[in-house]
Amino acid sequence: MIAASRPDFVFPELDENTRATTFYNHRHDGPAKGVFFSHRQLVLHALALRGALAGTGQGRFNEGDVYLPITPMFHVHAWGLPYVATMLGVKQVYPGRYVPRRLVDLIER
Repeated sequence: MIAASRPDFVFPELDENTRATTFYNHRHDGPAKGVFFSHRQLVLHALALRGALAGTGQGRFNEGDVYLPITPMFHVHAWGLPYVATMLGVKQVYPGRYVPRRLVDLIER
């Protein structure tokens, strides 16, 4: 797919309120419910979360940390942490399929 792509592709200008993601939840009492997030919502959420978590001091999330997501992206964008980790330049380790023993091994290493 990458080899077939065009190097001169021009990305379109998108309004900040353009839908960026869609989530559907499974409901036992009726049809699935869809939730949409705009680019603006994702950016503002990431900035707010960064403000709450990053900085100096013990327990803060910064570029020297390693992020191993256990909350999947389909669950509230993994609480927005992948976006914040990328923004801060944090090393990210994505485990693939969530197999408990694999997660424990990655955490120990």
